[in-house]
Amino acid sequence: MPDPAEWGRYHATNGRTTRLAELWARPAIQYLLAHSGLAPESAVLDFGCGYFELGVALAPHVRRMDGLEIDDASLKLARSRSEPLPDSTIHAKPDDVPAGAYDLIVANSVFQYLGDEAGLIRTLKQFRGWLKPGGRGEVLLIDLIPRSYSPHRDALRSMWVAATNGAPFSMARFLWKAATNPDRRRWLLIDPPRLGELASECGFTCERYPRNLTPSLQRYSCRLRLA
Repeated sequence: MPDPAEWGRYHATNGRTTRLAELWARPAIQYLLAHSGLAPESAVLDFGCGYFELGVALAPHVRRMDGLEIDDASLKLARSRSEPLPDSTIHAKPDDVPAGAYDLIVANSVFQYLGDEAGLIRTLKQFRGWLKPGGRGEVLLIDLIPRSYSPHRDALRSMWVAATNGAPFSMARFLWKAATNPDRRRWLLIDPPRLGELASECGFTCERYPRNLTPSLQRYSCRLRLA
């Protein structure tokens, strides 16, 4: 995962509200509830869970809904949201995540912050260790960014989605903060074929979804399965 101190500085000033976080998580939640085959006995990990929007929505449908978040402010909010949920833990460090515990791992808008391909490979290997041996063995990667990405077009799309959902001023503030933040990160850009190659090296098959599972039309989502 990213360096916790750097990640904390980034999120302390980026202006992302819970309203925007929930709006951007909505397509993934709708997909997971309708098409992912979640079972009552499933255990799910939300990797980089942020404010735990996915967890709150999915918890009633699975046996165990955990999260991992290294940003202190997000971690505090995620833990407060998880308290009423049965058998739900928000981990603060990757080392705290139990091995062989999960049927499904979801990473929403996280992989662009891993820095480079080496960081991506390390994370995929961690995922293998966290998935149940002989279980479902799936990972859902959401909001990956290809090399052809246009941040300006994506910003216009974000403003349109926010405006049609009653949050234009929050989005404008968020985009401004992100553009002027001195700690803003350099994103990892990766095309689907290359992601498939790296996933294969780590023991996964890779399938691209027909559409991204956030409002962004510039990004894409993939499902990995243990080979």
